Amino acid sequence: EGLAPINLVVESHFHRATPGGTGGIKTIGNYAPVSTTHTDPLCAYAYVKLKK
Repeated sequence: EGLAPINLVVESHFHRATPGGTGGIKTIGNYAPVSTTHTDPLCAYAYVKLKK
């Protein structure tokens, strides 16, 4: 259950985007679809009760 870890390489010599650009935002957006949301039902219930 869950996602398997992956190996990453951090390359400091080559850049995908120019400095000051939006490459960092675009890059993290590429991985957003694989993220999953998990809500603990007990915490959600407690939050609703506190809001009332």
